[in-house]
Amino acid sequence: MPTFRNFFSCVYHSQRVYVFGGYESNLKAQLRTCEYYDIPNGKWVTITSLKTPRSQSAACRINDQHILVFGGYNKELGTLDSIERYIIEEDRFEQMTLKLPIPLRRFMVVRISRNIALVLGGITKSDKKESQKDSQRVFKLDYERQTFVEL
Repeated sequence: MPTFRNFFSCVYHSQRVYVFGGYESNLKAQLRTCEYYDIPNGKWVTITSLKTPRSQSAACRINDQHILVFGGYNKELGTLDSIERYIIEEDRFEQMTLKLPIPLRRFMVVRISRNIALVLGGITKSDKKESQKDSQRVFKLDYERQTFVEL
């Protein structure tokens, strides 16, 4: 990877491995930078950056046009509930108005059909300021309806 990072999210799509955000431990900072590895050509390509720097996020391809980057952590904002949509053909991110039901980091998102994904586990905020707690909750995202339902 051209950018040294850990705690990033990644997605495989169409012979590419996309890498989103993460944490640069030398700088002690969350990253906005994104790249993909072009498997057939064996090279890394830098793409547009996230709107919000984030580490510990999750990502999934939700249909053939979009990759969603969910939640994560930002030093200034804390644990995030925001979702950014990457429009593959336009190499562009946009902030979605749809948000996670709860702020989450260190969790998983799994696409189970073209427009349905499951959000599983992670760490969320507790009622106490600056405190955290494990989440055992599972949410279903219906991308067409732009809704989450707890399972």
